[in-house]
Formats: sequence, C-alpha cells, structure tokens
Amino acid sequence: EMLGYSSDDLRGKRLFEFMEEKESQRAARSLERQKEGVRERHHFVFRHKNGGKIWTRVKTSPILDPTGMPCGAIASVSDITETRKLEGLLIRAQKMEAIGTLAAGIAHDFNNLLMGIQGRISLMMMDGSMPHSFMEHLKAVEQYVQSAANLTKQILGFARESRFGTTVTD
Repeated sequence: EMLGYSSDDLRGKRLFEFMEEKESQRAARSLERQKEGVRERHHFVFRHKNGGKIWTRVKTSPILDPTGMPCGAIASVSDITETRKLEGLLIRAQKMEAIGTLAAGIAHDFNNLLMGIQGRISLMMMDGSMPHSFMEHLKAVEQYVQSAANLTKQILGFARESRFGTTVTD
C-alpha cells in the first residue's frame, strides 16, 4: 500500500526491484548482515508506483531458531517522506536565517563606516576656508553617503524579515 501496489502486483517480485541501484545494493548488504543475526536500522528510498520516491525507515531484527542461529528476520518499515520534506524546509529556513544574520552584520559595519565618512564631511563643511567648488563636491559626497545609508536600511529590513518573518503554517 505504501508504494501504491496491490498484493497481486508484488507477488513474485523482490524488494530490490522497487529501489534505485545504489539503494538495492545497500539493502542487499543489510540482508547479508541479517543472516549473521545483526539488528539494524536503515533509511531506504523506494520508487512509488506513480514514479515518485518514498523515504522509509527500516528496522530489522533477526529471528533465531531454537539453537540460537538466525533463520529469518522481522522488518518494520515506516514512511518518513513527509518528515524528510519538512526537514528540507527547516534546513532552507535555517540557511535564510544565517544569510539574514550575515547581512545584518555587514549592514551594521557598513553603516558605521558611512557615519564616519558623514562625520568627516560635516567637519570639512564647517571649515569656512574651503573653496566653493570643494563644498559642492562635499555636498554630492554627502548625498551619496545618504543613498548608501538608505541601502543599508533596506539590507537590515531584509535581515529582520528573514529572521522574524511571518508565514502561514498548517
């Protein structure tokens, strides 16, 4: 049912036929260890009948005969596809949070530099002996500093949004 097949579809098939090549090799190695009586836990990816992938957690325990030798195994298979999807979303959210934190740190440092430049420009403009042409250039630089400060505010806005953004969840 988990893979979308009926019992008739599965009759005569091996488990490995519903896995990718790498997964079936891992499962075969696990099956060999079962013959030695090893208890194991694995994650395997199966192919659903519709072509999609199903992530599973498989726990196996050996069945021992009266002499204590393994003669089979019991397997418990859980579908963890939804959990894997949610983990992926969580990882993406954590990456965005890290980017936001980095952006905030850079923006604060950049803003500190801008305020230093702004302070120096203000001191130069207060000097009355400055030629008029220099004053015009300083006013232009002051406008550039203001534009850069506005850009810094936008970066900080992005950083705050990624850190404390609101989203609708179920």
